[in-house]
Amino acid sequence: RQTDESELITEEMARTYCTNNVTTETIEKNQHLLGGFNITQAIDECTWDVHTGQDLGWIATHKQAADSAIEIGYKRDANYTLSHTEELKEFKMQLCPFNCNGNGVCQENGTCTCDSLYFGPDCGTNKSNGPTIEDIEGGGFCDQRYGSECRCFSVQTEALAESFQCKMVRQKKLLNGDTLIIGSDSTDGRYRNLYNGECCFANGRRKRSSDTETGVLHYLYDISISNNGMNFGPVTIVYVYDSLCLNTNTDNDGNVQFTVKADTCLIDGYCYEQNDVNISSVCFKCDPSNSQYNWTQGCTSSPNDEEVSLTASTIAGIVVGVFVGIMIVTTIVFIGVKKGCKKGYIRHFNR
Repeated sequence: RQTDESELITEEMARTYCTNNVTTETIEKNQHLLGGFNITQAIDECTWDVHTGQDLGWIATHKQAADSAIEIGYKRDANYTLSHTEELKEFKMQLCPFNCNGNGVCQENGTCTCDSLYFGPDCGTNKSNGPTIEDIEGGGFCDQRYGSECRCFSVQTEALAESFQCKMVRQKKLLNGDTLIIGSDSTDGRYRNLYNGECCFANGRRKRSSDTETGVLHYLYDISISNNGMNFGPVTIVYVYDSLCLNTNTDNDGNVQFTVKADTCLIDGYCYEQNDVNISSVCFKCDPSNSQYNWTQGCTSSPNDEEVSLTASTIAGIVVGVFVGIMIVTTIVFIGVKKGCKKGYIRHFNR
């Protein structure tokens, strides 16, 4: 839609555009087939729409209406159609967008059947040209705070083949500023229409139960698509992070930076709030005042703990003492009995 006053479409300009495009050679040759369709009225209506709406897109609408009127005329006059088959074929060829750009065959229904290397309604797109991702779900950010696995992404591009493929290279950004590649994945895309599709990869970010990633700030995925499975277009970066503990900042050059929020911790690649404890040991907690990147020892001995510990030690001492006492008494009794038996034997022998 035009907005600059110097580029406004005047009524005269609109009539010229409509006359040159709606009244085509095909229309002039087949006016006898128009039936009740008034070409002059069509041009007047086209002129009004283009001038009032300041939009040249209305021309295609009125041209299509004229073409449809002629097509109906061919169907209505069967005898004429049978004697003018070449003329009908030529007319049908005019219905195909840009005559299929020479990369396909125009069918009788006015649609193109494209050669193997091309696709689109006008066969105007070569599959070997890697498409550019014009937009991606989340605008290039995937926040895991709300349960997203960050493995499926809707994409929008200028032209998408039904058999398109997706590729993702996983990377991790370390606290020291280094970026490391940790894997890649390729998969068939999910086609929606000529401009939209979805890329779903086998694995997203690791689960919390898996091995930890010490020193990781966030993750980033390089995503690209291909219409022939070999030639991929430019990479689009998706940043995978947790907004619980990370702030994002994009400068004027498009560079993205992440910083850790105050009163939170980023430990082994995961976010924690202040005083959150380690599920493996409640004695370790998130204490940002001490460290935002490591667990802090949080357990201390209480008076009750000391009392319990002292009581246990006392009980243990008593048990050991009793056991030793029993052993001593048993030994004395045994020795006494043995001596008594010996004296009795001597007296018996002397007799």
